[in-house]
Amino acid sequence: MRIDIVRGVNSILGGGSVFDVPTGSGFVTKTLNFNTSSADTYRLIVSGEDGSPAVDAFSIQQITAIPEPSAVLIRAAIGTAAVTRRRRSQTA
Repeated sequence: MRIDIVRGVNSILGGGSVFDVPTGSGFVTKTLNFNTSSADTYRLIVSGEDGSPAVDAFSIQQITAIPEPSAVLIRAAIGTAAVTRRRRSQTA
């Protein structure tokens, strides 16, 4: 079974990941972790050895949004300005 994550026409996994599933093994659980640097639409492509579909069900366990460094800096600057302003208003 091959699993690939595609954004546009490009694989973000470099061609997909292959999982061995022995014939007659029944249902098995497989885990695929990946990171991406941008919010976008992604397609999950799953195929069997002969190109046929090979999934009965899947679930997404966790999606973690990681802010860009510039957003963190902006929030820090706003927080610093708010603290400074509050301290000045208390001493005046």
